[in-house]
Amino acid sequence: MTRTFLDAGVLISATTGRDALFDRAWDILDDPECLFRTSDFVRLEVLPKARYFHHQDEVDFYEMFFTEAAQIVPVSEALMTQAHLEAQLAPFSWSYGPKPPLSLQITHQTT
Repeated sequence: MTRTFLDAGVLISATTGRDALFDRAWDILDDPECLFRTSDFVRLEVLPKARYFHHQDEVDFYEMFFTEAAQIVPVSEALMTQAHLEAQLAPFSWSYGPKPPLSLQITHQTT
């Protein structure tokens, strides 16, 4: 089995269209060899907007994903500290150059 942490963009792509990203997202989500892991950060990225705009199909999909995930990574002080350090070191501001290509951000770890 492959432990797989999906970025919020993958979940959003799975609910919002029929393009190549939609197809690729579902290829991953339908893979029986994946054990999905997630975090409350991902939940906070996807659920509020879907709820606000009353996109009940999206809300239902996200809730099902979080319910069926093999693990929800707990938020800890150490994780928050590390996240802040990473954010300060990463070039997140796109005003300094071309925007990065839209892509699926997936981390696989083989067990």
